[in-house]
Amino acid sequence: MQMLKILSALALFNTCVQGKITNITNQCDFNGMVETSFHYSAPPNNFLHNVRVGRCSNTSINSNLTNVQIDVHAHPDIANTYEYKIIYNAKNCAEEKDYLSNGESLPANSTIKILIDDVIGSRPRVESINIKPMILRTHTITSRCGYSDNYIVATFDFGHINQQVNNDATMDTGVLRFGMDIYKDVERTEPYAPNENFYSGQMAFINVYVIEGSMPGGNGQSVWAPTRCVFSEIGEGFNKYTLFPYQDTCGGVFANQLNFDIKRESNGSWLFQYRLFVFKDAEITNYRLECDISLCRTGEQNNACTDMGDLCQTSFAELVRS
Repeated sequence: MQMLKILSALALFNTCVQGKITNITNQCDFNGMVETSFHYSAPPNNFLHNVRVGRCSNTSINSNLTNVQIDVHAHPDIANTYEYKIIYNAKNCAEEKDYLSNGESLPANSTIKILIDDVIGSRPRVESINIKPMILRTHTITSRCGYSDNYIVATFDFGHINQQVNNDATMDTGVLRFGMDIYKDVERTEPYAPNENFYSGQMAFINVYVIEGSMPGGNGQSVWAPTRCVFSEIGEGFNKYTLFPYQDTCGGVFANQLNFDIKRESNGSWLFQYRLFVFKDAEITNYRLECDISLCRTGEQNNACTDMGDLCQTSFAELVRS
């Protein structure tokens, strides 16, 4: 009985001292290189060891191999926390079936499992030291680069609102997701509440933004824009109005009457507004706003982003072409 008590105490102790990985982000580049960054917090004498990136591996944090590079720095503001960067070539490290080319306009789509041992002992200082670490656990990070040239924002339903709310606790590992919020005021401080009644003639102030994920490449190598937004009556396929088709006019033919306006924020989000309306005389009607999102590479002269920018945001078109 005494032995059982001792084992139980040891199990509890090991659970308490395990390190924790947080703030995981991915940066996927056009040349196939991927940088996975995160914070590692743990008590003294805990450290990460034996990194495996898909088919590639690096057993020491001090190595600088061709396939996997690891950079570690103590966090400047948080005690017992380290900032990690793992840099690798997705084409070399991913299984063949998990690396799919996207052509020249976007990085390849890839999925790679990163395995890292969380150990206790003395941190190795030179490559030649042969340590026998005590492994507490193995962290698994799913590193993904997943991009498309077209996305659909979560729809916003007027009348009976079914706006999708993001409750997903999965940490960002490279896949882009976009969201849409609709407000009553131009300052965008008072959102429309679920099941709130809407009336024709009211203004809707919309914010379209990145929920999670990273833009491909670095230093402004890619941009995104809501290139087509449609306001439609649910269940009535012919009752729809396109607010800004890039092949026609920004705001549609009734842009002035709807008090339509659009602009791009410095953080990359898009803000636009228009006056709500109905297609027929009915007390109960449900409407939906849905936007297509295009992801474009900077420097290209013709793509969905620049075409939309020519009509709706001249400065944006110039930004993309710079």
